[in-house]
Amino acid sequence: MSKLSVVGEGLLSPHNSTNIIEINKHWHKWQKWLETAQSFRYVPNNNEPPYTARQEKGSKGQASYWYGYRKVGGVLRKRYIGRGEDLSITKLDEIAYQLSNPTPKKKVTQIKSVTKLEDVEKLTAEVVSLQSELQRKEELLAEALGKLIA
Repeated sequence: MSKLSVVGEGLLSPHNSTNIIEINKHWHKWQKWLETAQSFRYVPNNNEPPYTARQEKGSKGQASYWYGYRKVGGVLRKRYIGRGEDLSITKLDEIAYQLSNPTPKKKVTQIKSVTKLEDVEKLTAEVVSLQSELQRKEELLAEALGKLIA
């Protein structure tokens, strides 16, 4: 397994170079490095545990997106970070927090009917009335058609 580059305290330390990049000061160099990088280790400024950021191709293979990964309690957690231009120190710290504090899954609940019984009764009566009216009009139409044919 290859050694990962490390980002921490606002600095990029590429694994294959001694050229340290101060991310906020040299944003364009950081962005250029991200274009060819596949992954790096991020050490957050907010006392959260480190995580690995990985670049992945989109489903149609055109755009690349970054995701953060960290194993917590034996479970690998994944969070979307964004495109290369979204990878600021603030955003990377935010993802570190999200990996440690995932949003709880929403519970599925049954929804009670919002239709009142009196509304159902009223609508049923209206359907019956419309069916009667339709039947009368069909009879009138049949009578008129009979006169035309005769």
